[in-house]
Amino acid sequence: MNRLSKFLTTTTCALLVAVCGLLVTTSANADVARRVLARAEPDACYTPGGPPHAVGTYDEEGSLVSCPEGSVEKTNQTYLWGMAHGETPNGVEVLWFGTGANVACTTAGTFLGAEESASTINACEYNLSEFAQANPGINPNLGDWVEPKIYSYVPSAEVLIDRTPDDPNMQRVVGFRSAGLHNNVAFLAGGSLDGGIIMFAFNAFTGEYIGSREFGRFKTIRKWTVVNDVLYAGAGTPGRNGSILKWVGSQRQNCARSYPCTFRFAVVGSVGGVPREITGFTDENGDERLATSARGVYISPPITSSRGLPRGSEWFPIWEPVDYETDPIGAIAYGGGGIASIFDPETGSDSLFWGTMHVPGRGGFLHEDCFGLELPICFGTPTTEEESTALFYGTYRRTTVWKASNPASATPTVELLYGSAELPTFDPETRTFIDQATGWTPLYGPEGIDPYSYGNGYSWTITNVGGDKIVVGTLDISLLLGDSYNAGADIWVFYDPNQAATALYKDGVSGNVLNYGARTTAVSSDGTKLYVGTASMANLADGAGGWELVEIDFDAPAPECTEDCDDDGMTDDMTPP
Repeated sequence: MNRLSKFLTTTTCALLVAVCGLLVTTSANADVARRVLARAEPDACYTPGGPPHAVGTYDEEGSLVSCPEGSVEKTNQTYLWGMAHGETPNGVEVLWFGTGANVACTTAGTFLGAEESASTINACEYNLSEFAQANPGINPNLGDWVEPKIYSYVPSAEVLIDRTPDDPNMQRVVGFRSAGLHNNVAFLAGGSLDGGIIMFAFNAFTGEYIGSREFGRFKTIRKWTVVNDVLYAGAGTPGRNGSILKWVGSQRQNCARSYPCTFRFAVVGSVGGVPREITGFTDENGDERLATSARGVYISPPITSSRGLPRGSEWFPIWEPVDYETDPIGAIAYGGGGIASIFDPETGSDSLFWGTMHVPGRGGFLHEDCFGLELPICFGTPTTEEESTALFYGTYRRTTVWKASNPASATPTVELLYGSAELPTFDPETRTFIDQATGWTPLYGPEGIDPYSYGNGYSWTITNVGGDKIVVGTLDISLLLGDSYNAGADIWVFYDPNQAATALYKDGVSGNVLNYGARTTAVSSDGTKLYVGTASMANLADGAGGWELVEIDFDAPAPECTEDCDDDGMTDDMTPP
């Protein structure tokens, strides 16, 4: 078990001494308004040392009222995982989103080999959970599974509606990592406990449930996008590759045998790696294309038909992690982050912005595990505390941010905006990590974007807001690293495609630093508001854990600080450690 996975399994309140003063801060870091529209509520009781866990008291609507003495409230729904935005024919905006339960537990178990852990803010039980004990064949990494939820939200009415259907497939879906909306249909999708993915479909505007369907040939599904009135999604396939799907169905029930039907898709491209994010852009010839962030960044051919891309379209990469990462094992640990396009006045066409994702400790885990082999390029199992430290720091990576001008041309101009000129690289002869040149010089700053923080591991979302700004939302594990001053997900904004980003918020999007990730976003119809669904590192924390839906209004000024504020806009108790 590597240094960080050990840390994740033993986190205690002693490392979080400043959390109580930072959980909810009201001071704004920029002249932009923000507010929490909805949040997860405690839904179960947790008994330290359990299971079995105490059973709480619930009201007539099924909401938790109280937990017995000796237990604490638990908020299982920690991630607002997938979200889509639409507008009814009469102009009413609606958001559809799905949740994931205890996702920090499943991620640490899957990618880091983490084991049972408990702290004052989070508990993971794995194979010791009540669910795992009732289902002895379940993967221990999924032992903390709880049925996810589906919601719709109408911003103008501030109404949140639970749309979770009474469908047996709800007992098999891991969580709703993915959401798409088009032509009056809202899709919520995620992985199955048995493998494959499961999709659920609704009438997006009446809320009527259409049905669900499982797709065994795909292993995961992430982002959806609409380009030229056609809906696309990226899905992972066996072998850690991916397919680009085009929706060719329509709104109709009982779709397994009917045509046309809701759950009909065509594969319009194959890419290397799991396509995590997908976006449309206009190339230098005025043609519409798609780009996806997978193992690298892949570009589609021009979309020349009103029916979208044809089946089997050839996609090509313009950038891959090995173009930058100097450590061969480290390069395998990279994941695709957010991706978006924006019109660039310097080129007269759209440029692409994208980021990378680095599961904290994943590089070290791969070096230690080495795929069950003994390879000279792997560090292997550390035998001393000094070796554990060397492995941790030698493999630890933070997010990078990139830009490509004329991305569909024969010679795209790719620039490193935030990253490193040198990276630690494992040297088998000395069994140490030695800095090696990447071949790139960052234009604006270091890995992680923020030069004062060590925690930004993901550029989880990159979004074009209003057509004139690129917004980057991060995953920030500073709190796990003992850095309470920089704790909470960041929001950074490129107000100009050819200038450095500006920090908007660095305190968990809403001011709740337990929001360690800006997980998913949607943009209002008029382009003035960004809706952010957060990912929380906590399922306990006295009601401060769980997902939040946050609205950032770029047209509304932030309220004046109501506390005693320093010149930097931070409250007086928010001092560096």
